[in-house]
Amino acid sequence: MKITAGIFNTKQTPEAKEIIYALRDGIINSGDNAVLKSCRRLDHYPVSFKKSSLKKVINNVKEIDVIIQICEGGGCRNLLKNASKMFNKRRIIVDAGFFNSARNVKKNIYHSVGYDHIKGAAEYCNKNSPSDRWNQLGLTMKPWRKTGDHILLLGQNETGGGMKHIRSNMKRDIFCRIITRIRKHTDRPIVFRTHKHRQYQYENVFENSKIKNVRRSDMMGSKKNIIDKDLKNAWCTVSLTSNGSVDSIFHGVPVITADKISASYDVAEHDLANIENPKMCDRTQWAYDLAYAQWNLEEMRLGIPWRHLRNDFNAKEIDASVPVDQDLWALRGAML
Repeated sequence: MKITAGIFNTKQTPEAKEIIYALRDGIINSGDNAVLKSCRRLDHYPVSFKKSSLKKVINNVKEIDVIIQICEGGGCRNLLKNASKMFNKRRIIVDAGFFNSARNVKKNIYHSVGYDHIKGAAEYCNKNSPSDRWNQLGLTMKPWRKTGDHILLLGQNETGGGMKHIRSNMKRDIFCRIITRIRKHTDRPIVFRTHKHRQYQYENVFENSKIKNVRRSDMMGSKKNIIDKDLKNAWCTVSLTSNGSVDSIFHGVPVITADKISASYDVAEHDLANIENPKMCDRTQWAYDLAYAQWNLEEMRLGIPWRHLRNDFNAKEIDASVPVDQDLWALRGAML
């Protein structure tokens, strides 16, 4: 049976357009139908315009079997999410990759491709994957580091999809709260690596007189803003859902996160009380599975990720919800 995928242009960048056309070609080459759909960004439009646009999105979704979009959260992506639930249609979401992503390389970039969510909350149909895709990447995981000086704290874009489940009135102070909790268990210096697109979003961290021994990453504002320099001599990394935590795990620097949406959650420590003795487990199967959650443009053109996912388009959406009326770092109890 042929499947019809509706590909919505939910991000207006040259890179996103490349992905859209690569996915279209791959779906058609695999014997299915692909329809390009217009979906304007609606974040700054009036409510009345959004309501009329919702009707248009609904009409577009009714006639397809599966939705494909670039990134999650904001404007027409929210409309697509609502429409998908209304008609019980699954969404395939393309987002930042985990290994050899745009964070790390400039050529042959990998992108995550999964159902309904992003990061660790998506369904990638990749449980207990074989080693072949990991081996093809040609990467060598560094051994766990058992020395180090500072704590690396990873900031995030508060409007990004990785923080959509966090209450709006919590976001402003969330990193101040995290630092306060870290200080209950260690006096190690903290390096705060803010998000590259929101470098000065959390100035309250540095303006708070009660917060001591915290400095901004030297990489912020640098043209070579790579995480490797911040991971040098790091004891561990503390993160919400940043994919930078995957880089940390890869470099052998333990991660602490309380959020199951984090792609590093399965191999990370979850309790800040263990910050001086963080979890260091086997990462082999985790790496194999993540390698089957990401694909490059050539693979998309060949239809490889589409064929990997297509048989699950009728499956029930996984429940990746978390309570949003609590402090995120209290969700695991031990974080306080």
